Amino acid sequence: MSATLRDFSVWVLLVALSGLACNAPQRGAESPVLPPPSSPEGLYALSPAAFGRLRAVRQPLPLDALDHDLLAAALFHEANRHRRKLGYPSLRHLPPLDDAARLQARAMAAHQRVSHEHPTSSALRRPYDRVSSVGLRPRFVAENVASAFGLQYEARRRFYTRREGGRTLFSYRPDGPALPLHTYASFAVTIVDQWMGSPGHRANILANEAAFMGHACAVAGQDGGMPMLYCAQLFFDAL
Repeated sequence: MSATLRDFSVWVLLVALSGLACNAPQRGAESPVLPPPSSPEGLYALSPAAFGRLRAVRQPLPLDALDHDLLAAALFHEANRHRRKLGYPSLRHLPPLDDAARLQARAMAAHQRVSHEHPTSSALRRPYDRVSSVGLRPRFVAENVASAFGLQYEARRRFYTRREGGRTLFSYRPDGPALPLHTYASFAVTIVDQWMGSPGHRANILANEAAFMGHACAVAGQDGGMPMLYCAQLFFDAL
């Protein structure tokens, strides 16, 4: 069977808020000492270059056992790499932002729809609602969302499917080599490049108002189709 798929979907939203109390770290506050890179939070203590040298980052995405912390860190470092390249300071990691991003990533994956609105919960409808739900009272919130293929597939190119060993394989030729899975690093590059190629998403990534950044991705239920991940990226600052 042959088919083609379009480019993945991206949506952007920016919300500025003022006059709110906060219980999150302030811009310019001293960063806490982070644990070593062997722990999830320690991944954020590395520079983007040092993070990229980790062997785990170059491993294929195990879609049935995804390391969510590693993928979130890969997106974090890739976004900061673009910021530093363009003369902007790096944003800091704030774990509750990952939790807030995960709320939307999982909802999008469950409904296979890219949106800034939560599909089922009115209490989590907006990015601001989701950030507030994890204990943050923001002055500034911005969100990027997207879906992207888990395989290294060139969008809109014809591909073929076949069954081997109980698995569905995808290839550019009927009996050609199977398309490889993305690695943690290549997936981060692909999705952040797409965001940077869109004016609204780029503006969020480079926002001067933001001090912190968080990410999450979720794998959509696989029913024999090409695997898809849904991702949310949040930017935040407090009073």
